[in-house]
Amino acid sequence: MKPQIKFKRPDVEEAAHLITERLDHSNAFKYPTRFALAVGQRVCFRQVKLEPPSLDVGVNDGSTAAIIHYGEPRITWRGDMPEEHL
Repeated sequence: MKPQIKFKRPDVEEAAHLITERLDHSNAFKYPTRFALAVGQRVCFRQVKLEPPSLDVGVNDGSTAAIIHYGEPRITWRGDMPEEHL
């Protein structure tokens, strides 16, 4: 059973529910701080419109972009560097 999440800001609550209900396959659940970061990213960057074609660099597993831009056009190209080069 998933915990009930309540926030005083509707945009934060919407982001938390989106992640727990629709994006539960992402790594945002691995650590509580990662979940908080994902919620904050969704709230802060939600107003940044994604226009195709688009490029996402440093995607790791792609969950951050999926959370931030959920319901918008998909990222056209994405790429990451090997960890030993970071």
